[in-house]
Amino acid sequence: MFEGLTLQQFCALDCNRNMVVTSGPGAGKTRILSHRFCFILLTDYTVAIPQILTLTFTEKASEEMKARIYEMLLSMERKIGKDGDDFLLKRVREARERFHKNRISTIHSFCADLLREHPVEAGIDPGYAIIHGTRHRNILEESIASAISSLWKGDKELLMPLLHSFGGRNNLIRAIRNAIDHPITFQRIMATRDRLFGIKGWADQVFRDYCSYIRDKDVIPYFEGLKCQGNGKYEAEELKALFNNWQGMAEKDKETSGIPHLFRNLRRISDEKGPLKRFPAVRYGMRKISYPDLVDEFYPDLFYPQSPDVIFENELNLFLKVAKGCIDQYRMEKEKINALDFSDLEARSYSFLAGLYENGDADLLRRIQQRYRYIMVDEFQDTNRIQWDIIKMLCSRKDYGGRDILHPG
Repeated sequence: MFEGLTLQQFCALDCNRNMVVTSGPGAGKTRILSHRFCFILLTDYTVAIPQILTLTFTEKASEEMKARIYEMLLSMERKIGKDGDDFLLKRVREARERFHKNRISTIHSFCADLLREHPVEAGIDPGYAIIHGTRHRNILEESIASAISSLWKGDKELLMPLLHSFGGRNNLIRAIRNAIDHPITFQRIMATRDRLFGIKGWADQVFRDYCSYIRDKDVIPYFEGLKCQGNGKYEAEELKALFNNWQGMAEKDKETSGIPHLFRNLRRISDEKGPLKRFPAVRYGMRKISYPDLVDEFYPDLFYPQSPDVIFENELNLFLKVAKGCIDQYRMEKEKINALDFSDLEARSYSFLAGLYENGDADLLRRIQQRYRYIMVDEFQDTNRIQWDIIKMLCSRKDYGGRDILHPG
């Protein structure tokens, strides 16, 4: 009945534990999931077809899995009919006849169904349309272009720093599109910004960390390499003396490890010597380190008239302000046609379930959870944590300490 499976694969059909399988394309994940679907039907007589939630990556994969499982049910029906097991035959036949009620779909189709089943609780119009593909991309890019054009007409000076930083309008549009493509992702970017810039003296802390990074990654390896070169040319001895003095200062300077003072002197020596054909350099692993290269790499950021971190704060705030205007424009365009895109389906489903999960209607959440006795996910989108967050809330509860606990099995 499950021919073609190895012992290890057959053991993976055991449905009484939570499990994750990671493998490359073509390894047979979908085939195992299809066998597992039928295994559940044959071993758990209390479960019905709609209670096995099975999520795939694409609509095509969803249809292929439905066809594969239906063919397996037909095959089992014929085989069991020959064996004469009337109870099992009735079970498989009922599953085949009711297979049209299956919950095999993409994560987005599942979210769409969830929202349409609970439009009032989710705060949406149940008659919404779903936009995707070319139409979604066109509306999104037109919204971004429209918002940027409006800002340009109103205040060119506002956009000039961003256009300069991103190297042109097209690059800026691409960056904004990536930032606002998913509402939850944009919310998390905003929250991260607020946490970082809300830390008192964050820029000073970043500068201290930057000095520590330069010290450990380049300065100490270079100094150790110089000491191993032995006595020799005047310039090497001058550098050794400079680094020896720095080492004593670094032990006393807990803030910046004496890095700014060291680089002022390195810059002075570099300017005095001018462009040299040969200068003291050391090998560190696969790298070659020299003091002129260190000066060229780090001196500008250490002594820039305005802190690069303050510039970063100003430009990030400006970028997010522009991105917020673009996402508002995109939202208005979708509201005009009562439409949601795939990211909206995930974001609205996440918000709906999170509201129930954290402090909302526990009875409604329990009823939604009890619809699904088994949840199987064929493939997640690798960079999309929100999809896992949605699934987790369908099969978890919070303990008395507020921690997430997966339901057994």
